Amino acid sequence: IIGASYFLKESFGDDEEMKDFVDMLAISSDRLEKISCLALIITELQANRKKLTINEENIFEMLSMAIDTTKNYAMERNITLDTDDVVRNLEITSERMLIIKAFEILLDNAIRYSPENETVKIRAWKENDKIRIEIIDNGPGFPKEKLKDLLKPFEIGAEHEDSHSGLSLSAVKMIMDSHNAEINIMNNEAGATVSLVF
Repeated sequence: IIGASYFLKESFGDDEEMKDFVDMLAISSDRLEKISCLALIITELQANRKKLTINEENIFEMLSMAIDTTKNYAMERNITLDTDDVVRNLEITSERMLIIKAFEILLDNAIRYSPENETVKIRAWKENDKIRIEIIDNGPGFPKEKLKDLLKPFEIGAEHEDSHSGLSLSAVKMIMDSHNAEINIMNNEAGATVSLVF
C-alpha cells in the first residue's frame, strides 16, 4: 500500500482533494506497519522467542543508523537531530538491530511531539562504569500522573494520544530489559528526556 500510494497520487493529476486523501492513506499505512513491527517485537520478547546475537557495538554507529532512518521525517518538520554531545568511542554489549530499533522508536517519538523548527538533543557518555544515552525533546512532555505507567503497553500521555506511542515505549522497555539495562523518562521545563542506562 505504501509504495502504491505514490503512483496512485500521481494518477490524480491536479485533484488536490484526492491527493490529500492518498497522503492520509499512506500515513495510516505507515503507522499500521510500525504498529505491527512493534507488536511483533513485544510478542517475541514476552515469549522469550527472540534469540539475541550479542556483540560489542559502537553507540555512535547505531545512533547514526537510527538517525538515517528518521532523518526524512525530521526534515519534513525542520527538526535538527543534534549529536554533538555523543562520545564517539563508546561501546555496549548488545543485540545491534534491537538497540537500533529502540533508538529509532525514541527518535521518532521525539520528532513527532516536538514543535516544528526545534532541536532534538542526543547525548551519550560514560559515568561510573555505566553508559548513559539521553534523547531530549522540546515537546509537551507527559502529565505527572502518567509518568509511572508510560512503559506499560498502550499507556500514553494525554498529549500523546495514539496507540503507536503506547506500544513503542513498551517495546523500548522490553528491549532494555532483555539487555539488563534501564529506561527512565522525566519531564523538563520544556519537553521530556528519555534516558537509557547500560
